[in-house]
Amino acid sequence: MTREPITYLVWSDLVGVARTRGVPTELLPRRTETGLGWACAGQALTAFGSIVDNPWGPMDEARQIPDLATRFSYRSAVDDSGWEAVICDSKRSTSEDWDCCVRTFYRRALDDLAAETGLTLAASFEHEFLLEAPTPVEEGFTFAAARRANGFLQACSAALRTAGVVPESLEPEYGREQYEISCAPAIGVAAADAALIAREVIRAVATDHGLRVTFTPKPARKAVGNGAHIHFSLVDLKTGENTTHDPAGPLGLAATAAHFCAGILDHLEALAALARDTTATAWFSPTLIEVYRRLKLWECDLARELDEVTLLARYRGAY
Repeated sequence: MTREPITYLVWSDLVGVARTRGVPTELLPRRTETGLGWACAGQALTAFGSIVDNPWGPMDEARQIPDLATRFSYRSAVDDSGWEAVICDSKRSTSEDWDCCVRTFYRRALDDLAAETGLTLAASFEHEFLLEAPTPVEEGFTFAAARRANGFLQACSAALRTAGVVPESLEPEYGREQYEISCAPAIGVAAADAALIAREVIRAVATDHGLRVTFTPKPARKAVGNGAHIHFSLVDLKTGENTTHDPAGPLGLAATAAHFCAGILDHLEALAALARDTTATAWFSPTLIEVYRRLKLWECDLARELDEVTLLARYRGAY
């Protein structure tokens, strides 16, 4: 059977779902300036497949402009099939940014940080997920659970590296069927791109192995939660120096880092409502009440620790 290479133009929408349109790879150079159109109303899709009321009509379009520096590929270790993809910026026109583009939103936040402090962010992610298996698996944190998923984990490690994301640890997590893959840090927008790439590659590997993964924070009310822990450092743009740590500062934080962390903690509840992985927590979903029952802050595995950190930060003067 004859196949023709396709490159998928990929972007993350407001609920954390990777959307796409594909073009024949040989035509990709034509799309680097004008991109492809996508209905603005696509940003009103929820993670559950419904669409909410929105201000856009059927003729309102955004342009998905590929950033060729983000190209990545996947090659199956099972049947040698594969695909290529590139991450896009969503724009109203080739020269006009769109406020609903999550990459643009993050880039502007980084620009504000740089303008105010001369700093940027280095970040990495711990991706926790459930690997749904046909038979019950061993308890979490055990070598037995790692051995059972060894072929999958090895394939993930190789596929991530091929896609330009460096895996640093791959292991079973606390819950049954739960695993975690942590990747190396990157600077600025590249860190967010790496998170998108990692999740799509992990999903692809699972599919090739006849499995399914879910990154949903709470797949069931009594299920173990999946986190996406972010490790970040504040980096001096001029020197490249990590400016986060000061052994004499509160909690070992330098002054700017202490204020940065204190601000996150101060606005944590609002951030959780808007920024949690919305494949389970879509803000506009009719199942919002169920979502919050699943994700009650006091059920979060780090809730008590966060409360303690907040108290310590306030007590030691981080505010």
